[in-house]
Amino acid sequence: RGMREKAGYDSRMKKGVHDLVVGVAQAKAARKWSEDTEQRIRMSEMREIIWSEMIGDGFSCFLPSNRESFQKWIVPCAPAYARAPGRPKKLK
Repeated sequence: RGMREKAGYDSRMKKGVHDLVVGVAQAKAARKWSEDTEQRIRMSEMREIIWSEMIGDGFSCFLPSNRESFQKWIVPCAPAYARAPGRPKKLK
């Protein structure tokens, strides 16, 4: 293989791995939100939960350098209540 072919292969490989890791994070978040019957888990809390799970599962070298970028990965699977601004209402 020439250098150009190898570079193209490497970038496609990285993209494929990235897409798989994002998919894992989204699946984990979607599962947790589906179990959240009280609709209490907001975006920032889910980000921390899934971030920790991904590190625990050995994905730390594939995660972005900051949590805000990671949060963008799980936004597409977030329900409306999780995207709502502000703090969740306190239970009485």
